[in-house]
Amino acid sequence: MVVPVSLAEFFNTMQEEPWFGRAAVDEFSVDSMGGNMIDYAIIYGNAEIIKHLIEVGVNVNQPGEWGDTPLHTAISFEKYDLACYLLTAGADGNKQNEYGLTAFELLKHKIFTRSDYDAK
Repeated sequence: MVVPVSLAEFFNTMQEEPWFGRAAVDEFSVDSMGGNMIDYAIIYGNAEIIKHLIEVGVNVNQPGEWGDTPLHTAISFEKYDLACYLLTAGADGNKQNEYGLTAFELLKHKIFTRSDYDAK
């Protein structure tokens, strides 16, 4: 996966994603599943774009598919540095998704079910 470097390159990449129907995208675009641009910046691991999106007012707690917030996305993709940044930017770790799972509960699950975790 190529990480887009600039905001323009990021938007061009997102425009090619099938969830946007090849429509023009901007900071406030939402995909067909409800995910916002912060979710995609997390997947690409681009902290600068996440920072920009939050600065212009993109909702850091917007639920997407299955009610997952960007914080759920960061934890799901094990982007823990980005999860910490989202928390400092106002992400709510106690917001539940459609399965009743908070981002903090997801984090506990990820930590304690890692394949390299050895409970001795």
